[in-house]
Amino acid sequence: MKIGIIGGGFMGEAIIKGMLNTNQFKPNDISVIEIDTEKINQLKKYNIQVHHRLDLLNNEKVVILAVKPQQVEQVLSDLSKNISPKTIVISIAAGTTIATIEQKINNHPVIRVMPNILAAIGLGVSVYTTSKQVSTEDIAITEAILQSFSKVVIEVSDEKTLDAATAIHGSGPAYVFLFMEYIIQSAIKLGINKKDAEQLVLATFLGSADYALQSQESLNKLRESVTSPGGTTEAALTKLDDKQLDEIIDSAIHAAFDRATELANN
Repeated sequence: MKIGIIGGGFMGEAIIKGMLNTNQFKPNDISVIEIDTEKINQLKKYNIQVHHRLDLLNNEKVVILAVKPQQVEQVLSDLSKNISPKTIVISIAAGTTIATIEQKINNHPVIRVMPNILAAIGLGVSVYTTSKQVSTEDIAITEAILQSFSKVVIEVSDEKTLDAATAIHGSGPAYVFLFMEYIIQSAIKLGINKKDAEQLVLATFLGSADYALQSQESLNKLRESVTSPGGTTEAALTKLDDKQLDEIIDSAIHAAFDRATELANN
C-alpha cells in the first residue's frame, strides 16, 4: 500500500519512524513531499522516497497532510490535481476542518486527526473523526497507521469533540512539563541540586503514570493510598485545594478548547 506524506517536519518524521517500526509498512511504501533541503537530507536515512513536488506522487492509497495550517489551502489546491478519487486524505493540520478540505478535494474520504508530540517516541495519543465518505476499510487503514506511532487511538463523532480532545491530549504534554518544572523549582528551593531534582521529578511522573495504567484502582483511590491522615501528602494536597487547583486547571483547559474552536472557524 502506497502512502504519501506531505510535510517532513517533526510530526511527518514521527509518523515515518512509527510506520517503519512495525512490520506493516516498508520504506518503498512511503513517499514524502518536502521542499526544505535540510529536512530532505534528514529524511534520506529512512530509505524512503523523498520528492520536492506534489505531482511526483504516484497512485498513493493514502495521503497524509502534515503541513502548517497556513500551507494547507495551497497544498490542497495542488493535491486535488494529483490524486485518484479513492485516495484517503488524512489531515493532522491543526485548525483545518473537514469542510475546508472537502471544498478543495471533492468526494474523497477525509479523516481529520489530532496526534500529539509523544508520537516521536511511539507513545502518542491520536484522536480522529471522519467525513461521510469514509468506509470501514478506510478506518482500518487509518487506525493501522495511527497505531504505529500512538499508544492510544480514539475515534470521536464530530469535530467539536475533536477540539475538546485536543485541549486534553494535544496541549496536555505542555501542562505536564510545566507542572514538572514547578516541582523541580520547589525542590531546588528546598536545597536539592538541580540534577537530582530533575531525576526525582521525571522518575516520579513516569512511575506514577505507569502505576496508574497497571492498576485496577481509580485515580482517586490511588491518591488516597498515598495520603496518610495528618501526613506530608495531606498537607500538600490541602494547600492545592485551598488554591482551588481544580478550578485553575478547568479554566486553562477551557481556554485551550476555546482557542481550538476559534482556529477551526477562521
